[in-house]
This record gives sequence, structure tokens and C-alpha cells, in this order.
Amino acid sequence: MHRKCESRRRERINQYYDALFCLLKETALIKAKKGTKIDRCSLIRYTNAYMRELNRSVNTTARLLCRLVTTHKDLACLFSPAHLQFILQSEFVDDDVCLLLASSFNQSYVSKSPRCRGP
Repeated sequence: MHRKCESRRRERINQYYDALFCLLKETALIKAKKGTKIDRCSLIRYTNAYMRELNRSVNTTARLLCRLVTTHKDLACLFSPAHLQFILQSEFVDDDVCLLLASSFNQSYVSKSPRCRGP
């Protein structure tokens, strides 16, 4: 039973790793199209950090996503509802993350999170 739970946890973390990697690539493409200089070092640093965290808890994964949202503001609009729900359940959500997500998503949806203050 323990192996099964561990396998599910690892699979879930790997899904978020894949999603994050796609978001990073998408951000690089968006910046390239806008003629903005791509901060490749930053993207590589976050990807490497994420890979190091794969063996840790899902909350650590959420913390990394929250850090990404606040550092790369253009990432917020790329999150799917599943990513949004995952982030909003995290203990690492703060007011900055809430504001950024609320500006990219439905305000009432974000404010329903116990971690985010209402409008």
C-alpha cells in the first residue's frame, strides 16, 4: 500500500514538473515574440530547482509555483484551472500571489480560497 501511495505522489509531482516545464517554454516563446530579452539563466535556474524538489513534498512544488508566479508575472495567465486550484490550496500562497492570480482569473474563484482574502 505504501508503494502505491508513493507512486501516486511521485506521479502527481511529475505532472506538475511537466506542466512547469511547458509554462517555462511558453514564457520564453511569448517573450521572444514580443522582442523581450529572455532571461534564460532564470528559466534554467527554476527548472533545475524544480527537478531537485521532485523527491520532496507536493507543498514544496506548490511553493516553487508560487515563487514562479510572483517572479514571472506573465506566467499567471498560462495556468490551467488545475494549476490554479493546486496553488490556491498551498500554504505558501500570500497576498501577492492572490492578487496576481485574481488579475488573471475570475476574482470570485480566487477569493473562495481560504488562503486569499475576499475583495
